[in-house]
Amino acid sequence: MMTQNTRTIREALIGDVKSISGLSRELGYPAPEGQTQARLETMIRSRSHVVYVGCDRAGEVRAWIHAHECLTLQSGAFGEISGFVVSKALRGQGMGKQLLKAVERWAGQRGLPKLRVRTQVHRRDAQAFYRGRGFEVSKEQYVFDKFLGRGR
Repeated sequence: MMTQNTRTIREALIGDVKSISGLSRELGYPAPEGQTQARLETMIRSRSHVVYVGCDRAGEVRAWIHAHECLTLQSGAFGEISGFVVSKALRGQGMGKQLLKAVERWAGQRGLPKLRVRTQVHRRDAQAFYRGRGFEVSKEQYVFDKFLGRGR
């Protein structure tokens, strides 16, 4: 657990599900609590995933970040941030930086040579945040999904 300016960064707990779901909706991703809980339980048990939360002075979860370890034939191993949200009320106050540093330490402890994050093209504020933390654009791409009728 890491505390700075009376804010706390810690690994997520199942009891954080309601806050995590609410923050996901704030970012525009519907996240029913039951589905979020099942996913979080799986991630907490996994050694290749990590979820950190940022709590305000009152101990309320106001931000979260999820990263996982990837291994591809063509690129090798790396860490990828799959989700990251800070409450609008706390953006620009350092909590996002603290969460990102926690994930960087996690990736470093695993010997991962790089950390990747993807962001939608219209999220200019997120792009500026990542550039300001040393991330560089490595490519532009389209993401295609095909829904297979299960586990949405």
